[in-house]
Amino acid sequence: MVGLLPRRLAAALALLLVAQGVAAGQAVDRAAAFAMQDAVNFAREYHELDPLSLDVDLSRAAQDHAEDLARRGELSHRSLDGGRLVDRLRVVGYRYRLAAENLAAGPPRADSAVILWLDSPGHRRNLLLEGVTAIGVGYAKAASPEDRFRHYWVLVLAAGR
Repeated sequence: MVGLLPRRLAAALALLLVAQGVAAGQAVDRAAAFAMQDAVNFAREYHELDPLSLDVDLSRAAQDHAEDLARRGELSHRSLDGGRLVDRLRVVGYRYRLAAENLAAGPPRADSAVILWLDSPGHRRNLLLEGVTAIGVGYAKAASPEDRFRHYWVLVLAAGR
């Protein structure tokens, strides 16, 4: 086992994304969002949970935060202005009854970020949260090669009102 994630699931996630041509260095926002959706839904299906749809408003909130993190070169659930997830969702007009956020810095691919999250109890709980119906994905690559993380992922999971 890789932490809490069976090796077969980790290998299948990696093969799924390689088969789709989403390899390190090719991640554009749209490709990254679909790769993350596939990886999250693969993990949820493995645990017999409903798949999640990709939501434009949630993705806009996630993308803005990912870009903010990449500009700052740090990982934080708070925006530069001190805002939290609830504030970011309000800005994009998403009315929710349930919302959670996972962040990752470093992994160049969506499957790698999902594997990290599945190995972390709090992040795993968010990924496998019952009652959520949609996700938003943000991916940004730091402009500076000096950045210690280089790749920033923001995943917002939610259920609208």
